[in-house]
Amino acid sequence: MKRHEINGMLNGIDDKFLNESMHESVIKGKKGKSKKIGIIGTIAACFCFISGTVYLTGKPYSTATQLGVRLSNDGVTMCYEQEDLIRFDSLMLGRKKGQKIDEFSDETVSWYKIEGSDNLKTIIRDDGNNLSKWKFIDYSFDEENIKNMKWIVENVFGVNSANDIKKLAVNDQERELDDSQKTKLYNYLLELKYPQNDDEFSLLEKVQRDNDAININIITDKDTLHFLIHPNDNVLQLNEDRVYSLFTIMQDEEFNN
Repeated sequence: MKRHEINGMLNGIDDKFLNESMHESVIKGKKGKSKKIGIIGTIAACFCFISGTVYLTGKPYSTATQLGVRLSNDGVTMCYEQEDLIRFDSLMLGRKKGQKIDEFSDETVSWYKIEGSDNLKTIIRDDGNNLSKWKFIDYSFDEENIKNMKWIVENVFGVNSANDIKKLAVNDQERELDDSQKTKLYNYLLELKYPQNDDEFSLLEKVQRDNDAININIITDKDTLHFLIHPNDNVLQLNEDRVYSLFTIMQDEEFNN
């Protein structure tokens, strides 16, 4: 399995930001002088705090190249792109490592699920020196070992059955679902597909220009999946960041309303 090596991330916070600011307790001098130095020390401490905050919330310098990797196992190849994190989030990745993904790991690189997650939508890479975060964007199946969308729905998005669907949020307004609605939504997830012919490509191009699209979120136990409904064409389209368009045509207009 081939993997692209990535650039080194942040090695730590530079010591220059850890300045001493309490000089007034150790400096001896004329009356009033120590007070002045104390004020200067306080100003320096505030400056260091601001500098450290900007440093941690900034993004490390890097080129514009988007880093990607293909991970294969048991007839499935999944494509991931590296997320561009601020320094603070990069430093905290070690605490977010969850279950190790043995199928993707080897003696040089280990991959982990996000802490508390049971899916492969976002994962963490550990090469022994640096940690980085990667987002699922695409997949393919080997011709001799063809699987179906159910494998992606279960393993990437963590939805194993209709019972895993808890609520639906329409334009951020949560709505309860009965069992038949959960089953219908789950079946629509299993019918998601990439466009495969000219008519389907034309349909997706049309709905991309649809100003009447409705934002819906399918809420599960541990995650939220983002979709668009295009009511004019009754299309349900996956709206996850950077994932190439997966869609299905719904058989009725129940969720349009």
